[in-house]
Amino acid sequence: MTTSENIRSTLSQLIEPLRDQLDELDKEILQTQVALAELQQVRRDVVGTLSRIDPTFVTAKAEKKQPRSGTKIGPPAIKKVRSWISVNREMLDDEAFSSASLRRMDGFPHMSQGTATKVLHELHAQGLLRLDHTGVGASRYYKVVG
Repeated sequence: MTTSENIRSTLSQLIEPLRDQLDELDKEILQTQVALAELQQVRRDVVGTLSRIDPTFVTAKAEKKQPRSGTKIGPPAIKKVRSWISVNREMLDDEAFSSASLRRMDGFPHMSQGTATKVLHELHAQGLLRLDHTGVGASRYYKVVG
């Protein structure tokens, strides 16, 4: 045998056991995943039964999603709308308003519908506005607080 044939033979002897071990690991992983799926289904069944039978049984609720922190509204837009609301307060006290209705009012700062919606949402989070009701298509109608 030549040197290159010896090397190929040695490599082949090393590779074959590793492939066998990899196949065994894949089989174990698959068996574990199947067992996990079965256990999860049994758990869902038990939780469902408990929640129907025992009124004191409470499962942990998923936390509410936080609004995305990467909104594209900046302090200048919020400041413009806040000052416009303070100047036009008497006009806004009569009825609830949405971002669409504000944009149609005279003198409202020029901004897109999406930006106006985000600004009103932020002003609501800051406590300047309160949510009065939700309209058709999930539009939010606000009132000025205090």
